[in-house]
Amino acid sequence: MPITEFATLRIKEPYTLQDEDLHGHFRTLSKWQAEWSSFPLTFYTNVDDHSLIYLISGWESVEAHMKWIASERNQELLRIFDSFISIAAFAHIDIDFTEIPEGTQVLALRKGEPGDIGAEEGLGPHMWTDGGRDLEESSHDMYRIWAYGEIEFQANAALKSAGGVQLLRRINPV
Repeated sequence: MPITEFATLRIKEPYTLQDEDLHGHFRTLSKWQAEWSSFPLTFYTNVDDHSLIYLISGWESVEAHMKWIASERNQELLRIFDSFISIAAFAHIDIDFTEIPEGTQVLALRKGEPGDIGAEEGLGPHMWTDGGRDLEESSHDMYRIWAYGEIEFQANAALKSAGGVQLLRRINPV
């Protein structure tokens, strides 16, 4: 089963998501990483903080991703992005990336300790949901992700007021 890469990136000032150079770098990242992994990259922004960008993609395994991280191409990307973004958080989650619906426009994310993360149907109608743990040995974090189309999101008042849930809107910076 493929795993899900969940990287939280913070755009450094004075840059914004509208910066054309940053868009070009995201295009290069998407092309190079997808060529290596055979999985598409998806990008989301936090609805409350547009300086946060979430890169969500798939990998066959943590080991496959670690080979990419060590590769010269990825190291070049890290050098290119250094003045534009910082990596705020990172996880490999045991959720099958290929199960996240292609039409997803909004993700709701809850992160917590084992036992804190349940199916929580109180977040209203959604396209898909799954939960999984961070595969890092030293981590005890659990993640629950819900996927919404635009119509489900707009009609879902419960989701917009849910405590402890981050809302991520899909963007296309490439």
